[in-house]
Amino acid sequence: TFVLMRTAASRPIRQQLWPATASQGNSSWLHLHHSSSSRSRLSSGPVVRTMQQQTAPCLPDGSSTSLPKVIIITGPTAVGKTAIGLELAKRLNGEVISADSVQIYRGLDVGSDKLPLDQRQGVPHHLLDIQDPTTDFSAAEFHDLAREAARDIIARGKVPIVVGGTGFYLRWLMVGKTEGQRASPQVSAYVSEQLKQAWAAAAAARGVEELDAGGKWEVGVELLSKWGDPEAAERILKERNNYYRLERALSLVHMTGKKLSQLGSASSTTPAVPVPPPPGAMVPLPEAQQQQQQQQQ
Repeated sequence: TFVLMRTAASRPIRQQLWPATASQGNSSWLHLHHSSSSRSRLSSGPVVRTMQQQTAPCLPDGSSTSLPKVIIITGPTAVGKTAIGLELAKRLNGEVISADSVQIYRGLDVGSDKLPLDQRQGVPHHLLDIQDPTTDFSAAEFHDLAREAARDIIARGKVPIVVGGTGFYLRWLMVGKTEGQRASPQVSAYVSEQLKQAWAAAAAARGVEELDAGGKWEVGVELLSKWGDPEAAERILKERNNYYRLERALSLVHMTGKKLSQLGSASSTTPAVPVPPPPGAMVPLPEAQQQQQQQQQ
């Protein structure tokens, strides 16, 4: 069973449960009460007490389920994910697995909010400083290493607590690897070069030395439209800076000459579910939800 737990300052925690083979339409809801004053801090411990006391929460149909074996804490930068993960790890006998695409690299400490070793309070942290900055690291590699770490932590009787805001890492971790068509190294290199050329041309046309992050993203998505798939470009534009999905879409269109909608689910840029995801809980922070609501307004 996969458990999705959302927290909000003004309403109960809700856990949405999906059996591995069931659709979201058949999901059931259970309610665990959460103090409106707790916010993102755990000083009074409402979230932790709930998790400790509700060993077999009742579902609407009268059945029960055990608590999740994996906790996922996510949200935008600077909302306190690291502090909450550390506190939960201490209270629940857990270990932290980083899901941050910058913290994975050695030496990139400034600006990444990487917790220094002397501030980890004896809590083991996994997937920090494991990669050289000059090498590539894919979501597929994160998927394998994170699941391996989680299984090891569970085998030792502890709780894996995944902390990070890199969305495509978390999606791969929860839903598994895609089994669709894969781009060859040559195609990937070609797509990367075409993006760089498009950025350079756009910068020259605008009279600037280099595009900012937003400009690069828009030009990259526009390239997908020019290559013949404006519908996919419109969808991907909303997932700002999800370069994994953009480059995969560009690669598929380049390799096949077809739109993504013509290739079927096997070539989707959204990971499929080849295997059931590991049991887990996803906990977006209240501040993250408020920020999302403000953006939608």
